[in-house]
Formats: sequence, C-alpha cells, structure tokens
Amino acid sequence: MDPLNELVGRTVKSVRPLDKDDLFQFGWDEYPGMEGDAVVVELDDGSLLVPSCDAELNGGGHLVHAVPFVDHPEDLQLFGIFFVRGS
Repeated sequence: MDPLNELVGRTVKSVRPLDKDDLFQFGWDEYPGMEGDAVVVELDDGSLLVPSCDAELNGGGHLVHAVPFVDHPEDLQLFGIFFVRGS
C-alpha cells in the first residue's frame, strides 16, 4: 500500500490550528508562537495532514498554499496559512 495513493480522492474537512490534545499526541510542548506554526488539515476519512519543521517531528511547520497566477499559470503565488490565538 502506497501512503501517497491513500490521499488521492480525499477531501478536506477542515483546516485549523492544532489543539492541546493534538499537540500532546505529537509530543510538542506549546511555546509562544506555536499556535502560528501548528496547523492541521483534517481529511474526510479522519486522517490528518500536519506540517512538521523536520522529518523527526521536532515541532510544527508552516503550511503554504501555492496558487497559479491567472495571467501566468506557470508561476505560483505563495500564501502562508497561519493561525493566531484568539482569531
């Protein structure tokens, strides 16, 4: 089973900051600014896509939304997805 193929056809249920339970599951201590780093994409099958700062899962990572420019579809606009506590 190829884990990448498991993502094909899935739909996004929500995009949200990791909550305290999620942070605990990953073994990440919350620190000032973590709420801007720790983003999760929930899929329709209950699985989660969570950007990490490295392959060892040492902390949350940044999620980037890359969208082709209308006039130049070969080029991408990059948008960071961040959450701020209380927003």
